[in-house]
Amino acid sequence: MFDFLIPKANAQIVPQGLDPLTAGWGELVQVVQNVINLAFTVIIPLLAAIMIVYAGFQFVTAGGNDSKIKSAKEIIKGTVIGIFIAYGAGLLIKIIIGALGITGTSNPIQ
Repeated sequence: MFDFLIPKANAQIVPQGLDPLTAGWGELVQVVQNVINLAFTVIIPLLAAIMIVYAGFQFVTAGGNDSKIKSAKEIIKGTVIGIFIAYGAGLLIKIIIGALGITGTSNPIQ
């Protein structure tokens, strides 16, 4: 059910067999691309889910305390805004890279 949270077995941050002493810019760009892809597919959704569950727990256990209810609503609002900012930034980068005609490994958002 939660298979989307587990990176694919062949997905590696550092390409296999990479020699750091002879690596060039292409390999550096590939590593950065892998980190960004990991962030957008695993880290951001996982943190957002944790924050929403925490806020929901805080909301449910508030017991009518207005300050706890307000805090829970602010956490949910901040989480949703953060998700939109993160994915909006990724979309903006993808649009700019596409407009510039950059292709290949230098495209950090796929």
